[in-house]
Amino acid sequence: MAEHVEIFGNSLVQHDPAARRATLALLDPEEAPGVIRHLELLASSRGYTNVSARVPAAHVRHFVGAGYRLEAAIPHFYGEGETACFLVRHFGEAQDTERMSLLLSRILAATEMHSLAGPVSLPEGGALRLVEPSEIGDVVSLYRRVGVAKPAAVDDPIFLHNFLGRGDLFLGLWIEGILVAACAAIFDPTTGTAELAHFVVLPEHRGKGLALLLLQRIGELSAACGARLLWSTVRAYAPGINITFAKGGYHFGGTLTNNSYIYGATESVNVWHKCLADDPALAWSSLF
Repeated sequence: MAEHVEIFGNSLVQHDPAARRATLALLDPEEAPGVIRHLELLASSRGYTNVSARVPAAHVRHFVGAGYRLEAAIPHFYGEGETACFLVRHFGEAQDTERMSLLLSRILAATEMHSLAGPVSLPEGGALRLVEPSEIGDVVSLYRRVGVAKPAAVDDPIFLHNFLGRGDLFLGLWIEGILVAACAAIFDPTTGTAELAHFVVLPEHRGKGLALLLLQRIGELSAACGARLLWSTVRAYAPGINITFAKGGYHFGGTLTNNSYIYGATESVNVWHKCLADDPALAWSSLF
């Protein structure tokens, strides 16, 4: 079942009946009490087990008072430097404690051992470019071969056509004419941010730094499109992608516990972020 999008006043709520979870993606500050009541009604009426919210720091108190827990934050997410706070409330039988805390700690410790990486070279026979509408079939084949971690419809041609049509970016890496890796940037013009998502590399091409190459290039392209801050949520139990973001100069923002439905099971995700004003290589990219 596809994800639903609801407009509540001037606020935006996304929810997924299959995963039994809802997310407040955009909050109108004037609507905080009403939105909180709406989210609780939505969860109770549909049997949802997890409701998360991304809100400006000034309004966290409303959610904490309603039983939400602060789990992550991204400084300077909103205008005038205001922090975005990620909160969660678990309902019913949902677990609100980390089930794999030792693994999570070891992965985060591993990320701290890696310093900022230099530019990654394009592999021999490689071509790194934005996906064109005529190449959507290649993207669909790639995701269907590897599998889709989250129910985001990136293996659906219609979803991808709409994705490219609204101005978001899909970056692909072809080697000898075969698409072997991809990622995306989803822009939010209201905050000037871009969410980096849908990273995928064919198994036989992993361990070669291709994810880092994608991360570096999608950052440059996002900066050229006007994004001032990049962020992402990645699987907390996957060492490779977390280390990739650390090597890319991103900062760890927190862990969202049992927050995502990945490969058919509930998992935690880590939040990573980078303010482009702090990175001259991106802020003054030669792409301008």
